[in-house]
Amino acid sequence: MDHAKITQVLESLPAGALSQHRFVRHYFYGPDTRLRRVRTHLKRLSDDMMFDFLDKGLAVTAPARLDHDGLMQAVGIMESSAAETGLEYDGFEIVLDDVEDQAALEPLEDHVAPGSYLRFALGAGRFGYLLFLGGNKTDGYLFDCLALVDDGQATPEVLAEAPRLYRQPVQGMIDPFGVEVTGTATGMTHPIRVPFRLATDYPTPEDLAALAARHGMAPDRIEQDWPVLLERLVAAGQTIGRGDPIAYTAELKRNGRITWTEGDPIRADHTTARPMLFGAHVTLDSLCAALTGGRDIVALTDAAS
Repeated sequence: MDHAKITQVLESLPAGALSQHRFVRHYFYGPDTRLRRVRTHLKRLSDDMMFDFLDKGLAVTAPARLDHDGLMQAVGIMESSAAETGLEYDGFEIVLDDVEDQAALEPLEDHVAPGSYLRFALGAGRFGYLLFLGGNKTDGYLFDCLALVDDGQATPEVLAEAPRLYRQPVQGMIDPFGVEVTGTATGMTHPIRVPFRLATDYPTPEDLAALAARHGMAPDRIEQDWPVLLERLVAAGQTIGRGDPIAYTAELKRNGRITWTEGDPIRADHTTARPMLFGAHVTLDSLCAALTGGRDIVALTDAAS
């Protein structure tokens, strides 16, 4: 992609978005085996990327700085990756609704030890809690999210017995300067294995626009009102994902490293809870919303995908 096209994209952005770090969604099309190959290739380059399989395509969401150099670098990586794997790179779109600058977060492992209970402020003298299981900037991070809100005085013993916000540990992108260590969990044994499900088939943009229209949303509002669409889909008992997801298991070792293993397709089984969706990361903003009566974007994404 040349500078003229990048300039055209930048000139169409709101002034407040320029030079910020935002998420950019890139699109690849081609055979399924090559799509999986490019996903593996990109995962080795960075742990900041999220992947959604489409109909004969792959959407890759990654942070980038919204200026000429930042976008040229991001697009260059994707174009070269497409060329190496024999795929078609079909351009990108900028995600303007995620304002949290995740790309600038310092590595959590430089500030917090695995097994630490973390306290974060919700406002009005109230606090929420996380258990940092482990991980690192390269391999990702795993957390147990607690469904407990109090005045910030909970002890590790109380936190160990507190209900969990989600049915399993989840991935997260947490600002180390937004949390305080408030104790250490005892009895953690390794390796810790956490199952996830990897989506394999999502609607085309045209299918998604039709789905949004059925729920009273204009196609040009899908990006801005994505949480609203998810909420309406969940209320209607509908999902976006169409294919069988693939098992994707994280194994957290005592040294903090996480290895990811891809397994078999997960068939529908209504007798057991299915693993949560890979790529749905909690943040301090999303946790604050979930614990104070706002939208729980991780739960909505999981239920609608």
